[in-house]
Amino acid sequence: NVYLTGLWFFTPLTFAIPFIFLYLYYYTQAFEEKKLKYLFISLGIMIFLIPIHVISVLFTLPALILYSLYHIDFVKKHIKLFSLFGLIPIIGLAFYSHINNINLVEALKKLLLDLTFKTEWGVISHNSSFLEVYSLTGLILAIIGLGYVLSQKKLREKYLAYVGIIVYLAVMIIFFLIFGVSFLTPYQRNMYYLTILLPLFSAYGFLFLKEKITAIRYVKRKFKKFSQPGKSIFTILITIAIILLLFMNYASIPSKVGLYTVVTSYDEGVLLELQNQKPGIVLADPLLSSAIYPLTGHEPFYALVFYHDWRRDTYLKFVKDSCEKKADIIAQFEIEYIISRHDPKCDWEQLYFDNTYLFRVSQS
Repeated sequence: NVYLTGLWFFTPLTFAIPFIFLYLYYYTQAFEEKKLKYLFISLGIMIFLIPIHVISVLFTLPALILYSLYHIDFVKKHIKLFSLFGLIPIIGLAFYSHINNINLVEALKKLLLDLTFKTEWGVISHNSSFLEVYSLTGLILAIIGLGYVLSQKKLREKYLAYVGIIVYLAVMIIFFLIFGVSFLTPYQRNMYYLTILLPLFSAYGFLFLKEKITAIRYVKRKFKKFSQPGKSIFTILITIAIILLLFMNYASIPSKVGLYTVVTSYDEGVLLELQNQKPGIVLADPLLSSAIYPLTGHEPFYALVFYHDWRRDTYLKFVKDSCEKKADIIAQFEIEYIISRHDPKCDWEQLYFDNTYLFRVSQS
């Protein structure tokens, strides 16, 4: 689902998932077991994620701050250690300043704008239903599980931070649906993070229902008549039924959010040839351009996402313009190579052709 996870499941997001649960585990265990070394481990993992996928840290911070205030006596006792978590925004701002090649003041201003996500953010515009990514059965079990966890003191203390994150994500999702804006993290990622946190509580909901059903007198009496293998078979059948209900719509997603085929067999040869050329800016089809940097190391002029609108407008103008006007754009933006399915009949050096053309267009 490219709407929720980005193109090709957005590798940094996928890579970060186990580390999210890891730093949450160590952070909450530090409070539960009063072990300060767990805080260092959690902080280390968070800092590690900043240059990889900072949103995987940002979405938990509001809930973790509230969780820490809930344990304010422990925080006060070790305030010097907790102050080290201030390194997260400092390192994040320094990294953001570095990759954008601007000073810290300008970086802060730009960052505040970039952490405001409106409806047009993302690969496509799509009104996604939560039931597209999480089944109704799973959602009902999760609600039951949340109620069960909150009613049990031991479980409540253990999972309070997780409950806080789920509540925060739900509020931010509703806020976006009403006002069309999300802060810190985009709506799509909030939906995705919610779906990876809910299964824990769906499992507790399932266990709670199983206990309640087997505790009913009639069921208990009938269940006693079963042999041990019969009880095992019955449990397995119920489990299979739940799994089928959970995943029966798993592959039923709208076609517009399916994975994109970026590189076709027509493009393989031209990308291999481009790989052998000296570095330079490449102008190509926006979809194919998404694969140019990871596959060849060359910089694309404009790709499908994460590029300014003026680049898209310039690309569309380039496609329609005459060779003379194309030359002006090439000179202005120092474009080195053109990849095209058609020969525009301009005075360019042809480097390759097999269904797709590769031209060198710079005058140097």
